[in-house]
Amino acid sequence: ITQRTKTIGKNKRIDYQFLLVLTDLKSGRVVWDTDETISKLADAKAEMESGAESTAKALERKCISGSDEACWDLMKIYYKENNYGKAADFAIKACDRGVAAGCAISATAYIAGMGVEQDKMKAVEYSKKACDGGHARSCGYLASLYLEGEDVKQDYAKVRIYAQKACDSDVATGCSILATCYVAGLGVKENYTKAKEFYGKACELGDNKETCEFYKYLRDAGF
Repeated sequence: ITQRTKTIGKNKRIDYQFLLVLTDLKSGRVVWDTDETISKLADAKAEMESGAESTAKALERKCISGSDEACWDLMKIYYKENNYGKAADFAIKACDRGVAAGCAISATAYIAGMGVEQDKMKAVEYSKKACDGGHARSCGYLASLYLEGEDVKQDYAKVRIYAQKACDSDVATGCSILATCYVAGLGVKENYTKAKEFYGKACELGDNKETCEFYKYLRDAGF
């Protein structure tokens, strides 16, 4: 075994070289040999950081090459490191490759201005992509925006569409918004029986106490 130390930037790398030999005991002839080098950083912490950096670089290459999974994994790594700029960048890349959750996180980044400049319209754009991709909570978020006319023009027809998508995927907010639409006739014909049905589902899914009270009121009223 031989050992060599090499300085790389601020870190020291130790190379251990192993020579393995298989000898015929009768003739003394070498019948097989090989050498193997194993490298370790002298600083264990530096080694871990270097390993994490190598993983990120490998994922970045895969992401750029078109791997949606790699883009998603990179986004999670950078969010964990509080590197919101890079996290947002790779969330957007994941979204561009059809990862609905990446679109939802991109929307959140634009809502809060985390790693990107705050932009409510881009948040709506990415929320729509997320909803279209099957991210049900984004559908519920859009339903609430169109109900309140917040950052978008109030549109009850869109409220019903997005709320229905969310509720069909068991998002409580979507069900409670649908119930509100049927109570007030927003984008649909008033129907207290349907309102009771959706309030009941929202309540079962864990929506707030008020939703459950509305359900009980309509039930007790005979709807």
